[in-house]
Parts: sequence; structure tokens; C-alpha cells
Amino acid sequence: MINELIHEITVKAIEGVPKAIITDDKRVNEHIQSLCKEVLTLSKNRTGGEANNEVGILSSLDGSFKLKPIYGYWDDKIQTCKIDVDNNENYQEAIIINEENSLVFVHNHPNNSKVSYNDLINLITTPSIKIVVAVANNGNISFAFRFSDDFRKYTKLYMKMQSEICDAREKGIKQYVDNKYKDMMTNPSRYGLVIAESRRVQ
Repeated sequence: MINELIHEITVKAIEGVPKAIITDDKRVNEHIQSLCKEVLTLSKNRTGGEANNEVGILSSLDGSFKLKPIYGYWDDKIQTCKIDVDNNENYQEAIIINEENSLVFVHNHPNNSKVSYNDLINLITTPSIKIVVAVANNGNISFAFRFSDDFRKYTKLYMKMQSEICDAREKGIKQYVDNKYKDMMTNPSRYGLVIAESRRVQ
């Protein structure tokens, strides 16, 4: 462990990344497994004091399209690793030009956590992204996907959540986010999501 929030990636963790049954297509599941291993390998080999830090890859589900890796960084202010996709022009262009439900975003979580609140918000606000996968530095994976292809449902849901955030400003946004994330992870079907995890092969 590098510190409490950045765990060292081992060869065993990379080799043990499971092939989760995320879709009905075996080739897609194998492609996602390959992306998870690639992300961990890239993260492990980072230089300049960034080893084991966050790396993300945006790809089509069939593997015909794959964006260059996006490298995250340690943010001292919030004491966590983060990937800034909002200011990555290639990422922003890719999510616009690709068809709905055609992409998967795979990234690692250096603190070995599951899919985050931001991961879930990314999923319900980006029509082209069908699946978000967080592979922990220890090789476990967690993932989320929309079970409806009608993206309008998710637009309405997000607008409602945005309204709730505005109302929550007086009480504290962090508390709202924490409570909402807990509810999303506990009751994903309320949000039109499937959230699951798969443990590393020992």
C-alpha cells in the first residue's frame, strides 16, 4: 500500500481480473476484462510519482473504437485520485459522436473502492456510455449499466436530482451526495441501473 488511498498494483492482481458476466455477449465481456487488465498495467507502470494512480479508457463495446488512455492525478484538496474527463477534448468529442449505448468507460480505483457517485452520474448523463467499470487496484471489479435503452428516462431522473441538489445547498451538498450514493448503491433499480461486482480470481 502506497498510502491509505493508493494501493500498489501487483502482477497477481492484474492476472486475476475476473471476466464478469456484464452482457449477454461473451466477446464484449472478454473485451471489458482485457480493458481492466490494460488499465491496471498502465497504472502500475506510471512514472513521475504517479504509479498506481488512476487511468481510464473509453472504448466501444465491440472494441472497434478505443480512445487513448486518460491519466488521472492525486488531488490534495479533496485527498483522492481523479480523472478530469470534463476537460478532455478527445473524450468529450467521443461521447458526442458515438451512438447511444455503444461505449464502456473502464478505469481503476486506487483505493480499491466500488463504482463511485460520480461514476453513476456519468452513466445517467451520457447517452453513448452504456457501462461504467471500476477495477480496484487489487483486481476486483464493480460495474454499473442502464437496463433501459430509452435515455429520456435518465434525463428526467438527473433533472430531478439536480433540483434536489439545489434544495440541499442549505443543508449541505456533501450530505445529500453521500445519502444519494448510498441509496443508489442499495436500490439501483430505482434509478434504472444494475450495479454489481466480481471478485478477483485468486
